[in-house]
Parts: sequence; C-alpha cells; structure tokens
Amino acid sequence: RTWLLTLLAVGYAATAVHQVIWGSACLFTGPFTLGALRCFVVAAVAHVCQTAAVAGPKRLSSETYRTLNLALILDGVARIAILVATADKPPALLASVLVFPAVDLFCALGGWLIGKYYKP
Repeated sequence: RTWLLTLLAVGYAATAVHQVIWGSACLFTGPFTLGALRCFVVAAVAHVCQTAAVAGPKRLSSETYRTLNLALILDGVARIAILVATADKPPALLASVLVFPAVDLFCALGGWLIGKYYKP
C-alpha cells in the first residue's frame, strides 16, 4: 500500500515539474502570461498534493486535499479536451503530447479516490 502512495508522490512531482516547464515556455515564448501563471499555480497545487501523498492517506482524506485534487482533475480534463479538440497533428504526436496531461489526471484522480475512501 505504501508503494501506491510513493507512485502517487512521483506522479505529483512529475506534474509539478511539467507545469513549471510548460509555464516557463508560455511565459518566454509569447503573450501567454495568464497561461503561464495558471501553470505555476497548478505546479504549486501539485507540489502541495505531493507532500500530502508523502505524509499518507490520512492527510489526503482532508477536505482541503480532496478539493485540491479535484482542481487538478478539472485541469487535466480541460487540457486533454483542448488537445483532442485541436487535433490537427498526427496520432503519434498527439499521443506524445497527451502523456503528461494523462499522468496528471490519473495522479489527481488517484489522490482524490484515496482521500475520499480512506478509513482510519
């Protein structure tokens, strides 16, 4: 069971790093200041959820962390929907672009489910 929380913490770390890189790219390559700020906020939320995953399921079961995970779930669903809606790319490229949003979504969903169904 601890391996699941470790995997979840690694997923949250990957989410945070991906969001910082993506936010930096948005910030430095165009007029995407709002998108860059969104990426940095999502990175901070993922980092906070990572610390909760390391602390254990009891912390993930609090209302605060369930709400933060719900925000990450909504962000992941929105990013996947936008990428699929603008899919004028070859399927292989689209699949490679969807990897990180899918990891983000599954980690947030896992954290939310652990928090929702944890019984002390």
